Amino acid sequence: ERLYQQTRDRIKRILNNYKARKDTSKERADHADKEYKNFRNEAKTQKNGVSSNEEERAFINWLYAQEKNFEANYGGK
Repeated sequence: ERLYQQTRDRIKRILNNYKARKDTSKERADHADKEYKNFRNEAKTQKNGVSSNEEERAFINWLYAQEKNFEANYGGK
């Protein structure tokens, strides 16, 4: 749960920085918000489905991959 919250917060910071940039159009900011909403919904679904150590590792790997994806697409660190 805590890892999900930390990842969610890092992704939200990435998106807030992206949206604050002068070269970000409203359409692109809206698209980023939709991607974030999809991420949250999928993460909640996956998190609720974790019932074994193997599933937990898969979920953690998925979270890291999502964070890297948002960093790559929206100019993270």
